[in-house]
Amino acid sequence: MGDWALIDTCVYLFAAYEPNKLSRVARDLLDDPAVGLLWSPASTWELVIKERTGKLSTLPGVVLGLSAGLRRIGVHHLPIRHDHTLRVARLPEVHKDPFDRILIAQALEEHVEIVTSDQIIPRYPGVRVAW
Repeated sequence: MGDWALIDTCVYLFAAYEPNKLSRVARDLLDDPAVGLLWSPASTWELVIKERTGKLSTLPGVVLGLSAGLRRIGVHHLPIRHDHTLRVARLPEVHKDPFDRILIAQALEEHVEIVTSDQIIPRYPGVRVAW
């Protein structure tokens, strides 16, 4: 893939609801028409679970407005493929979060950076992070 970046769940939430929390680098990437933004269904699943368990109570309707929000940001959907899930098995046990682990595997397999504020993700060998 060319100039692509996989955005994680918190970056979407910041962009859609609290843009002042985005770093300058993240904001520039999101605004750069030359960078294709990728979204994983793992992040959608994570938001559904967080909403159902009340962890998004300060942001009501996130899941309901997700499709429109992703269109506004201009993401391209990156399906989870077999090679992505197999890559998870080869990742070191640095991070316990299964959603982040599949995003890491997708980024490694697709040779793209992850836009994230997560401080654990950069500990994975070969992962490129923008924040």
